[in-house]
This record gives sequence, structure tokens and C-alpha cells, in this order.
Amino acid sequence: MHSSSSNSLPPIILALICCSFGRTTIAADVNNEVSWFLNLAKANNGKTFCAPPTTTIGELGKAVSKFSNAHPELHDQLTDQQTIQALAESYPCKVQFNSELAHTEISKLGGKTVEVAPTGEFSSIDTKPTIAIMNKLHSTLAHENDSLVEQIKRNPGDYMPPALFALADLLYRQGDIDNAIFWFNAARVRGLFDAALCTDVSARSAIPAIVQQIPRDLIKRQFDDIPKLKNTIDRVLKWDEATPYNYDHRWISLHGMRAINSGMGNAASSAPLMVSRDSWTILAKKNRDQYRTSFDQAIDTVQKQRATK
Repeated sequence: MHSSSSNSLPPIILALICCSFGRTTIAADVNNEVSWFLNLAKANNGKTFCAPPTTTIGELGKAVSKFSNAHPELHDQLTDQQTIQALAESYPCKVQFNSELAHTEISKLGGKTVEVAPTGEFSSIDTKPTIAIMNKLHSTLAHENDSLVEQIKRNPGDYMPPALFALADLLYRQGDIDNAIFWFNAARVRGLFDAALCTDVSARSAIPAIVQQIPRDLIKRQFDDIPKLKNTIDRVLKWDEATPYNYDHRWISLHGMRAINSGMGNAASSAPLMVSRDSWTILAKKNRDQYRTSFDQAIDTVQKQRATK
């Protein structure tokens, strides 16, 4: 049963719910549990996550179950914040910046786009250099920007994760699959760490949203050679531990609803954008450990699937 600190979401309860979002009839014997989940979803949809109007509560429940399965350390006991994070990962609000970074754009339900200028602390976050690098890498047709690629490889700690994702995409298009896999995972590890530092839960959906833009073939080809993949993940995690973070972790905050609300003139939260720096070292290690665990689980799943064929 739900409490202020944790909640268990039995799959059998969510399986009973099949009506459309916002129009659900709840059986009396599961009323408390489902009412909590329904109210939490309705209060945050379009804010911290963006599920289409046709989404059923059962589908939202599957998203939470997927998150729970990926985090066995939670033992199926999720806090409100973790439940919202689970929904945000499956139904991210698509947030991006225009080339001049004058506005923040958020695509919400029904394709509506709202443009606002970041204010307060958000206006001090400079992502213009990263946007310029990403645009250059994405527009690269051959090897005309090899000097930029080498520059990033020499000093990777100077670049925000979105630039590393763009590097991985370019290397994939150039046919350098092994290096593309390395930099894709390097970008993801760093992006997930930045997400863990961010106090705005809604901003954390930026990472799965970026990953969705990576070619599906690149993600699948990682598992073509399992021993090589395990070696790559080992190298990525050692790289992350040894490589300094010489960029502004706050970039991810611009992808959250706090930045949007601030730009729209709503009451700004006085809470810091990042968690206390004292916890960063611990969170970095936890992030690496979780990344290894999630990959071990993914590899195990792939191997079992192949064994049954």
C-alpha cells in the first residue's frame, strides 16, 4: 500500500485497469492503490512527463513496471518521485533549444509548442558551444570535420553529453562502429550522471529522449559481439572514472519544467538546480555500478533469447 515514503505497485492491480487515461472505473477492493497512481499520473501528465491522451492506465503501469525491473535494488518499493521518473523515461516531454538558444521549446500534448526565454539561474547556463558542435557534427557528410572529432577525443571531459552523443552518431554514419559504440555509452553514462545530479525530476527525461534519436541499428549492433561489448563497457566505465568533468552539469536543467515555468513567469523555485556537491563522488560511483548492472542484465536477456532460437 502507498505511503509517503514508498509504494508497491502489484502488476495484478495495474492489469485490472484498461480504460483510457482520465476515464477509469476503479474496483472497490483496489481503490486506494489505484487512486493514488491515477491521481499522481493526472497531476503530472503534461508537466513532468507527456503521455498522449489515449494512453491507458495499464500502459502507464507497464512503464513503471519496466523501470522497477531495471532497478532491482528498489525491491518494487517506489517513491512518488521514482514513479514520476519512471513515467518520464517512457513518456518524455520533448524539449530542445533553437540554434541561438534564445528560447526553450517544449512539445507538449497535441503537438503544442511553447517558447520561453530561460530566466534567473537558467539564463546563466551556456549551451551555445555545444549546440554549435552538435550542428556541425550532424551536418558532416564525409570527413570534412575530422579535426573537430579528434579534438573531442583528445579532451572529452570538456564536452557536454549531447556533443558526445552527436560524435557517436557521426562515427556510426562513417562506419566506425566500434568507436561509435564506445562514445554512445560514454555519452549515456555521463548523461545519466547529470540526470542524477539534477533536482528537477522532469529534466531527467532528456537522456532517454536523446537516446531515442540514436540510430536503432547502432544500439542493436552492440550485442553482435558480447565479449567485445563487455570489454567496451569496462573501458567506458574506467574512462568515466578517470576523465574530468570540465563542463556545466546544469545543461540538463534546461530540459525540465522548472526552466519552462521560470521562463513563463511562474513562481520560481528557490531549490538549487543540482544536489549537494558533497554527494557527487558517491553518485558517480553509484551511476557506474548501476550502468554495469543494467548492461549485465541486458546481455543476459539477449543471450537467453538467442539460446531459445
